[in-house]
Amino acid sequence: MTERRASKERMRLQQVAVKRREQRWQHRHGHSPPPPPSAAAREADFVAFAAEKRAAAEAAGKRCAPDASLRSLFEMAQSKEKQCARWRRATKKRREAREAARHGSEAPRRGRPPDPQAEQRRQAEREQREQQRLEKAALLRQRKEQAAARCALQAAAQRASPVLRTWSTEGQCQGTTRCGDRCKVHRSSVYSVAAPLRHGARFCGHHAPEKFTGVRCAGIKKHGKGQCRVWSGSCYADAAPLRRGSPYCHHHRVRCAGLTHVGSRCTITTSSEHAHAEPLRRGEPFCLHHCGQHVVMAQPLPPNADSLPMVAAQLIESHAATNSPTCDRLAVSYVRAASKDGPRDELVSDSCSPAQTS
Repeated sequence: MTERRASKERMRLQQVAVKRREQRWQHRHGHSPPPPPSAAAREADFVAFAAEKRAAAEAAGKRCAPDASLRSLFEMAQSKEKQCARWRRATKKRREAREAARHGSEAPRRGRPPDPQAEQRRQAEREQREQQRLEKAALLRQRKEQAAARCALQAAAQRASPVLRTWSTEGQCQGTTRCGDRCKVHRSSVYSVAAPLRHGARFCGHHAPEKFTGVRCAGIKKHGKGQCRVWSGSCYADAAPLRRGSPYCHHHRVRCAGLTHVGSRCTITTSSEHAHAEPLRRGEPFCLHHCGQHVVMAQPLPPNADSLPMVAAQLIESHAATNSPTCDRLAVSYVRAASKDGPRDELVSDSCSPAQTS
């Protein structure tokens, strides 16, 4: 039932499409479209076309193409003929228009007869749009003139009676700058150092009395200009490592000297917030991951690459002889270290981790 209803709907839509095409043809050309060729007539045309091609092939002494190829050639020829017919009609129409313009007469029109009042309506619409555009431009110009007049009146009033803005010192930092002036940071400021003022304090973060209290950074400034002046009591973000127990601020953070399994240096520093950086905060050179890592060989290796496996084998044998036989891991990494003679290779090994025994 559903398929039958769908087929009827498709047939109805096809009939509507054919009817619309006929109406467009009637409107464009002024007459009904020619009836499409029937299937029998089309097949007769194909038979005549194939017979002509076979005769031409036999006359030239060549083998004729199969029927499928001949049908494709027939379809291409029909399409080309339709395209040429459209071009001829367009050329004829342009030629008639040129002849009409040359002789000063109106070109013949096909389809519906011309409407004598259409041009008048179009002219009236154009005049109405132009009038609306002029009115809109005049309104915009009037608004601009009014805005300019208001600005001029306001400027004249300000010049006549200038009003000086009074600065309220309520909520202003009571600290003193290097020049001896009072600090301009106010509790309405958007800076982070104004947070204490917004909480009711008398000084901003720059001039807070507890700024130089607590733990001082153990780092040294550039060019040996003295010890770093960042304290754990400062409100700056660089002092956060000091508040977590690190001896250095974020500028002078110390990085772990250990190596990962791929041979790259560990990225944990004294500024890291997790617990693995605790040994670095105590002054040790390694983090909790690499606290057992130690340098067992720091001598220059031979230039030939064949000696590297030999040195690694000797290291593993010596390590297995001196350590417990329950060792199940030995990570060997090569590090490029800078020296006076140039870069050299250092062989670094991880301490063995005992195997899990039940």
